[in-house]
Amino acid sequence: PSNILVGTLEQELSDEIGRELKLSEVLNPIKNEYDYILIDCAPSLGILTVNALRVSDQLIIPVETSRFSMQGVDHLMDIVDLVKDRLNHSVKCQVLLTMFDSRLRHSFAMLSTFKEKFNELIYDTIIHINVKLKEAAVMGKTVSSYDKYCRGSKDYYSLAKEMIAKEEGKESLEKTRAETKKVREGVKEATRKVKEQQAQEDSAKEMKAQEKIASPIKDLTERINEVVSEVRKEQDLSSRMKKLVLEETKEFLSKTLFSIEAPGAKSVFVTGSFNDWSLDETCRLKENNGRWQTDIELKPGIYKYQFIVDGVWKEDPQNPQKERNSFGDINSLVEVSANTDEI
Repeated sequence: PSNILVGTLEQELSDEIGRELKLSEVLNPIKNEYDYILIDCAPSLGILTVNALRVSDQLIIPVETSRFSMQGVDHLMDIVDLVKDRLNHSVKCQVLLTMFDSRLRHSFAMLSTFKEKFNELIYDTIIHINVKLKEAAVMGKTVSSYDKYCRGSKDYYSLAKEMIAKEEGKESLEKTRAETKKVREGVKEATRKVKEQQAQEDSAKEMKAQEKIASPIKDLTERINEVVSEVRKEQDLSSRMKKLVLEETKEFLSKTLFSIEAPGAKSVFVTGSFNDWSLDETCRLKENNGRWQTDIELKPGIYKYQFIVDGVWKEDPQNPQKERNSFGDINSLVEVSANTDEI
């Protein structure tokens, strides 16, 4: 939590040496005690903002779908590049579209412009205009505690899930890279030691040195072969188990075709009770002449679902089977039998 006296720090830090590192000095001793540390910056590009950029690993830029917001993102990107060049610190940037009014054509036009310009930097989640967000701020509460069923709460819940999913994928990739780097360094270090040992030995002791070197290399080779053999056995076992599970469950699954007419759409997903309302690549639809569709294997039963067209949740207009959910939206219903269904 902050207070109004923070506004005076700009002037107090202006003549300080290392003024851009003050926030780092405060957060570095305690940052390992938290999973995430969120720093809310004022809409200005002063010393406090530079401090926040210097201590951060990721920058979330909330923007409205307007031309002036796009120009502001460009200016902020210039500051990020300056911090990288001057302070040798890289910050990953992500753009979050907020206050999106799905009733206006202008909003969708600007959404397309943002996606063309910033592409992968934009979150899939879009925060829509919702009066509950303003009411929660007036009451001094989080939107989830004020009204957890409103559209704004649902949007921020989707944003949190998307951020965590990306962070888990990043950690897995970094772990793999670290292990690979460690193996390479070990091989490099072992090679260097072998070469030094060979250079120091004279010709009279050359055979003895080679025997000493050959022995650990042989042990290492045998150990590597053992590890490779164990890994292959585990992979074969895993493959057989997957094949067995697929064979056992194949007769209980039916391919269900989900489809919707959405000419001009950039991305379409389907999500529902069959995947716990999650959003990933397995539920992305493919486009063919304005019609988006995908096949999903489902067990027999009745499922609730919605389409997400360019970040906007929609029920299936071609399916008359519907029901109202706890959020006040409409869910479409599909009953899956042993035969293939088309949605």
